[in-house]
Amino acid sequence: MKKEGKLPRGLRKRGGSYVAFLTHPDGHSERRTIGCVSLQTAILQRGKWQLELLEGKYIKRAVRAGAATFEEIADAWLVKQRENPKSLESTESRVKLLKEWWGPRLARDLTKEEIAAKLTEAATDKKWADATFNNYRLCLSGTYRLAIENKKVDQNPASKVKLRRLNNERCRFLTREKEYPALRQIVAEHYPERLPDFDLALHTGMRHSEMYGRHEKRIKTPGLTWQDVHLAQHFVTIPESKNGKKRHVILNNDAEAALSVLQERHKASNRAMVNTDGSDYLGISTKWFDKAVKRAGIIDFSWHCLRHTFASWLVMDGVNMRTVQVLMGHSSIKMTERYAHLAPDHMTSAVNRLSRRTVAAEPTTDTSFPPAPTSTDTESDTGIYDVLPTLVQ
Repeated sequence: MKKEGKLPRGLRKRGGSYVAFLTHPDGHSERRTIGCVSLQTAILQRGKWQLELLEGKYIKRAVRAGAATFEEIADAWLVKQRENPKSLESTESRVKLLKEWWGPRLARDLTKEEIAAKLTEAATDKKWADATFNNYRLCLSGTYRLAIENKKVDQNPASKVKLRRLNNERCRFLTREKEYPALRQIVAEHYPERLPDFDLALHTGMRHSEMYGRHEKRIKTPGLTWQDVHLAQHFVTIPESKNGKKRHVILNNDAEAALSVLQERHKASNRAMVNTDGSDYLGISTKWFDKAVKRAGIIDFSWHCLRHTFASWLVMDGVNMRTVQVLMGHSSIKMTERYAHLAPDHMTSAVNRLSRRTVAAEPTTDTSFPPAPTSTDTESDTGIYDVLPTLVQ
């Protein structure tokens, strides 16, 4: 591939965008913008256009007065998104990059192939996660959908670009015997002011945003406040969870102890998550926690994995899926079922009950089987209110 400093004949670069100079059979020239693509893609596109001219297949589109540029439809999309401030900051960031790529281009000239190639190239160069790739693609598609509604374009090329398949079944959790005591000790020794935060997250499964709120440029939500904490009744209220609904979080003894420490720090602020001097702790960055994880020698573990730990330990202790769903605040049982395979000992114990009953029916001298089940070793359809006493121990 040719070096960027020596462009081939018929190609120029304007900012970050390539421009092709084409020659018609009658000798007159035409300039056409290719966009922010790789040099190899620009060479191939110009060659394709030039070949079409020579074969008489290429007909230049007549540009009607007021034809919309990509920048125009992207700006209109931003105006629309300001009605949903929760995701505005990330949307602005994405639109800014998209406008750098295609801002001056006529929106109708972008193709599915060009969009797919550019997103793939950016994903490789910037090491995007698959979810990031999808977010940019969805942002593009939304931009074009609005432009179609506004009669600026007549088709949506972004909608034809395939989304990447995501694996949302990450279930990393702390082992009770080794990782949990090691990590808690590190937090207690090096970040003692954050120990109540750690305990509260681990023993309630609350999301980061539910505890600390959001504190971005335009979005400020307080997170957990004292008016929503009901220690005497052993629960806290989340006015608006991730799915937009209110939910109640049950408190066990460890969670109540953590909240009691935070309550002692309580001064002027109504927020529960505060510093030792009572000042607000916004909690946006979890760098301290990442350092604690590293000190403890734990690999591939983030703050959100404390939530996975809460759910996994419940399943391991035999709490049924429906109850775990309620405690986690999942809108669908399918979200909860990801934890079912994380309790191998519990599952083995369950299937071994069949062996015990078989053995009881057919006496044998073989002593390798487990003993007969006791009255506490039977399956039951335990509901959420039945398990609450065990959860708050």
